[in-house]
Amino acid sequence: VYPGASADPIYSAELRFLHQLLEDGATRTTDPYEADLFFVPIFGYYTHSGNMNAPTSAFDKAVAYLQKAMPFFWSRHEGRDHVFFSTADVGWCSMSSTVRRKAILIS
Repeated sequence: VYPGASADPIYSAELRFLHQLLEDGATRTTDPYEADLFFVPIFGYYTHSGNMNAPTSAFDKAVAYLQKAMPFFWSRHEGRDHVFFSTADVGWCSMSSTVRRKAILIS
C-alpha cells in the first residue's frame, strides 16, 4: 500500500507507476534534453474532483504551466511526448481537447 493511496489498486495506479519510475534509474533522466517522454504527475484522483468528476481544471492548469515555464519541451512535439494519468471513473470524458488531442493519456 502506498501512503495516501486508495485501497483499490485502480485508483493508486498513478502512484504505483511513479514509484516504479523513480526507482528505475535506467528509464528516467534528470536531463530534459535526453528525455523521450515527460511524465506529468497531476494525481487527479486526489484533487477536489475525486472519483466522480473529471479533473479538467487541474490538467488545463498543468498544460498552461508547461507551455509557459517550459515552452521548448512542450512545443517541440506539441505535447505529444507528455504522459498524463486520469484514473477516476470519469477519466478523460470531459477533458479539454488541448490535452486529449495532444498528450499521451492513460486512464
